Amino acid sequence: MNLLFVCTANKLRSATAETIFNQVEGIEAIGAGTNKTAPTTLSNDLIVLDIPDDYDYMDEKLIILLKRKIGDLLGARFLE
Repeated sequence: MNLLFVCTANKLRSATAETIFNQVEGIEAIGAGTNKTAPTTLSNDLIVLDIPDDYDYMDEKLIILLKRKIGDLLGARFLE
């Protein structure tokens, strides 16, 4: 399972989470920061759900899509 942890500078919170979770078998973790000076900055290639920015807040189609994709990643299906 791939995990992405995000914080501002990618020096404390996300870096800690990356280190801790990379020690768990079956998990590949990466930390990223939203600040342009972060060692690893958040970018489109780090975000893998591939959902276009075409939905309104709480759009029913978006909710179904999110539940399906996240459920698949976690090995469980959410109720639709």
